[in-house]
Amino acid sequence: MLGPGLLLPLLPFIYLAPALISTIIVVALKWLFIGRYRPCIEPLWSHFVRRTEFITALYENIAVPLLIGPLFGTPFLWMVLRLFGVKITKNALPLTTYMTEFDLVEVGAKCALNSGVSLQTHLFEDRVMKMSHVHVGPASTIGQRSVVLYDNEMETGAQLGNLSLLMTGEVFTEGSKWEGSSTQSMPKMMPMSKIKPILFRMKDEDISPRFQSWE
Repeated sequence: MLGPGLLLPLLPFIYLAPALISTIIVVALKWLFIGRYRPCIEPLWSHFVRRTEFITALYENIAVPLLIGPLFGTPFLWMVLRLFGVKITKNALPLTTYMTEFDLVEVGAKCALNSGVSLQTHLFEDRVMKMSHVHVGPASTIGQRSVVLYDNEMETGAQLGNLSLLMTGEVFTEGSKWEGSSTQSMPKMMPMSKIKPILFRMKDEDISPRFQSWE
């Protein structure tokens, strides 16, 4: 029997083994029950909606807490997301798990998805489920707890601020900055190198008598 001194170094592997197995089972069920997600429109009570909600429940309650969540900030997270079908590069920084129709999500190189960001690839409208693509271009940034709806595009270097909503069908042009719900363009800040100090000169009559020097 292993003593505490020998068992302690093995604890990470003891945790990792069931977490990996559970996540692989969820991945296998996703490909078995759904296959590859594609843009579609399905009635609320259809078999497809029941299947996709089942996979979402497994993902959020098994894969995320056991493996994906602990991998935040590591170079291994993109590997697990790719298993589910997310199109993400290895040098992107995803700090969120709010993506459900995995194959419809595309995250470019050097993107930063901050905590609580929701890449919403589906909506329910009038008892109908609609889903389509979410495209986040290279070097783009999405602020904390912002929501990006489907059928939009963030071009290279586009930025979405915190607590903001990117509506369906919008396009953020290259290098643009947006914020709010609904989003509004943020004014460009003047570089500090171009800001000149403003000097105020006061006349003698503008100075209170009690502050005037004695002659």
